[in-house]
Formats: sequence, C-alpha cells, structure tokens
Amino acid sequence: MTNLEEILKVLSSREVVYEKKNIHDFFMKNYSPTLGNIILKINNPVIFERFTNIMQYTIDVSQLDKQRDFITKKVLFDEIDEKKEMFSFFNNLTPNNYQDYWFTDNELMDIKMGIKNNNFDEVLRNIANKWLDEYIIYYFFHDNYYNFLVNLNQMLRYLRNIKIDLVDSEHLAFYVDCYNISKMSFKEKVAFFKNNYQKDFIQSMFYDDMRIVKNHSYESLINSSLKISESKNLYNEKLSHELGIPVYYLNGEKFNAIVRCIIPNNGHSKEDYDKYVYSRKDKDYYSFSYIGDKNINSIRGNSYTLLYSDINPDYIAHIYHDDASSSNLLHEKHFVTDKFNEIHTPESLTRDTKYYNELVIKNGEDGIKPSAVVCYDEITKEEIELAKEYQLPILLINSKKYHQEEGYTDFDDYDTYSI
Repeated sequence: MTNLEEILKVLSSREVVYEKKNIHDFFMKNYSPTLGNIILKINNPVIFERFTNIMQYTIDVSQLDKQRDFITKKVLFDEIDEKKEMFSFFNNLTPNNYQDYWFTDNELMDIKMGIKNNNFDEVLRNIANKWLDEYIIYYFFHDNYYNFLVNLNQMLRYLRNIKIDLVDSEHLAFYVDCYNISKMSFKEKVAFFKNNYQKDFIQSMFYDDMRIVKNHSYESLINSSLKISESKNLYNEKLSHELGIPVYYLNGEKFNAIVRCIIPNNGHSKEDYDKYVYSRKDKDYYSFSYIGDKNINSIRGNSYTLLYSDINPDYIAHIYHDDASSSNLLHEKHFVTDKFNEIHTPESLTRDTKYYNELVIKNGEDGIKPSAVVCYDEITKEEIELAKEYQLPILLINSKKYHQEEGYTDFDDYDTYSI
C-alpha cells in the first residue's frame, strides 16, 4: 500500500496522462474490470490525472473509495482559485494552448464560440462551475452527476405520489440542496462542500433511502397485482363447468396484474418447456409487463400470456414505462439496458405506459410459478390445453371493457418470449 508521503509526491507531479482508454485498458489488465469501469466515471482531467497516477502505485483495490475521496477532496481544496472562481488548472489556459482532449464535445463547442465571441474566460468559468458540480456530487454519492439527478428525481416523484413520510426530512433537504447545486455560485458551492464533506455516511444514507423507496414501490406493485386465490368474485361458474377448468372473468372490474408472454412449445422437450414456463431457464432475468384496467397492453402475437402472482419484490431489478431494451440480458449477456430504472406506484406505471411497460425480474432459485393462463375475449383450444397441462386456471379478459393504447412502442428486437 502506498504511504501518504508517496501519495502526496504523486499529487504534486505535473505529469499528466489524459488518454482514458489507455488508462482504462491498463486497469482492466492489471487490476479488475470493476475498477476499470469505475475509473471511466471520472469525467474531468484534473481529478482523473491524480486518481489514475495514484492507483498505479497500489495493488490494494479495497482502498479505492478511501483514495478516491482523498483525491477528490484534495482537488477541491487545493486546485480552486476562489478569486477567479475557477480551477487553478484553468488559469494558464488561453485560446491558443488548450487541448481538445481535456473537454467534452459540448464544452469544446462552447469554447470555440467563446473564442469567436471574445469571451473565452467566461466560458471557462462556466465549465469550471459545471465541473465543480460533478466533483462534489461524485464525492458525496460515488456516482456521476447525471445518475444522481435521475435517481433523486425518481425518489422525489414517488414520494410526492404516495404522500407518505418514508424518508427523513433532513435527508431530503440535503439531497435537494445537492440537486440544486447548479443554481449556487462558485463560492457557495465550495462553502457547501466544506460544510458537508466530513459526513462520510452520505453515500450509504442516500442509497439506503433509495432502497426504502424502491422496496415500497416494488411491494406495492406486487401486492396490488391480481391473485386468483383472492378473486372468488371473478369466478365464472358456467364457463368453468363447460371447459372443465376454473375460469375467472374480468368484465370491466378494476384490476392490476403482472404477466409474461411465452411462445408455444415448438418442439422443445417437456423438461425445457417446464423451465421456460416457470422462469427457470439458465439465465438470470425475465421480462414481465404490468397491466391493469387503465392499460391492458402487453406483447401478444403468436404467444400465450401467463399471470404471475408469486413474485418476490426483492427480485425486481428494473422497471420502465416502455420497453426497457433488455435484449442483451435476454440473450444471456450481462444485464444491459439503455433506459434508467424508474420507481412507480401502480397508478403511475399504468398511467405513464405508452404501449406496454417492462419489469425485469430475477428468476430466483426456484423460478416463478405462473398462477393462470390469461386469455383475451375468447379461449382457444391451445390455451385450454396449456392450462390443463400445467394445472392452471384461466383468466378471461373482456378487452372491450378496458383501455388499450394503439400503435407500438420503440422496442429493439424485443424477444421476451424466445426460448
């Protein structure tokens, strides 16, 4: 482990390495993919330089958070010129000597316009202000500014919807101050950081609060979902007698339900198909949709729809009001989606859904057993056979009595029901 004297020596060095990809490859090869990917979250060259230089002197990855916080704090305390309201790194920059790879594409556009309009220094101060936002949020929450804004916005929206005091009011007040940090002056931001940087519990506090809110959301979605065992009022005695299978009929009643669409067997072995129906195939996650009287859309086509009631809320990984673009996940690659994770009440999820929504749910050790075959307007011979084969009741929905969005969502090779 590098001692403090060696760290300070590196910090005082002016040798700068800015090529992110080369540094990333170095850490991927010599340390771990996790560390390499964390490094890519550091957006700006001042802190990136110090972070990567120090990490080349240590093998102990467990010290990552401690060193990152140390470096970030030192950058903020030692690299700020409060009189000029910018980083001292910027003091020697001129329209003729700045380097393109120090800035993002948008920042470069602003710089070039600043040079053209003869306000280069003003542009640099604006960039410094933005960088300062990113540094402070990165220090407090160990994540980039955009992710923090998205997460907090989801938390606040959910809390406004439920009107329940799930999160301590002092915690919320601090988060809102961080959320509004871009509205502070440069000096106010520095003072805000100095007043709060010693609170080393902030990161865990925020994500603990996020977990509380997510748990409440996921439990609400599960608890509000239709359960056949509690739906005696929907039992249709006539159809049940005719088909020899319990049939439950939704004919305009209010409801919510979690469903998944699957294709017919298509020649697979009974053993493989059983695993598929019970969400027990050799992959970690499956995609579901949350439907209800406000929107009954889900993927259909040449497929069956199954109702799932026995879901552990701890296994919900991702929620999005549209297709979550999780095709990589479904092809047994890492859990990948280009949509951020939303937090919803049952009402907000069905209200915000454009066509169909997607819940990505971990299958659990024993899979997830379906509780009914869902049919729309009619019950086909094939659906009767499926229900009998798996000893499931049928839930018949009169779609004319419920809202359906027309059109289709912007899904990408959506293959939830591929086996």
